[in-house]
Amino acid sequence: MPTLPEFLNDYRQSHAEVQRQTAERAAIMLSPEYVNLKAKLDALTAHIPDSSEELALDREALLKALNAEGITELEGYEVKTRKQREVDTMAVLRAFDGDLDALMSLVSIKQTSLENWIESNPQDKRTLRACIVEKGIKVVDVIPSEV
Repeated sequence: MPTLPEFLNDYRQSHAEVQRQTAERAAIMLSPEYVNLKAKLDALTAHIPDSSEELALDREALLKALNAEGITELEGYEVKTRKQREVDTMAVLRAFDGDLDALMSLVSIKQTSLENWIESNPQDKRTLRACIVEKGIKVVDVIPSEV
């Protein structure tokens, strides 16, 4: 297993190499040859509009509409979703048999803090996992299917 000084040395070498490469790229991008080539390429593609911002806005509007209507399938598209969950605080209190001290030790009852509690208290695993309830599904991406 490498030591901290070895990790630090590797980092320093990688950092120096990245700085060198960045400077080399910058020098090339400022050269007359690059500037001329870039101008020629820009001229070749100048007539092609860039609709990427419009696509991003349309995507966000579509995701909002799908979520508002609860649609998770769309013909011709792969719809990616994420389950939305929350912790039922009263169920946790019941799982702790009304022990407010145990409940307060979680500070804020979020799924992460509950999972951390379960790691250190495996005897409560089944009861506490039942306190995590799904509150819905959210569409997070829409990808055109391959034809």
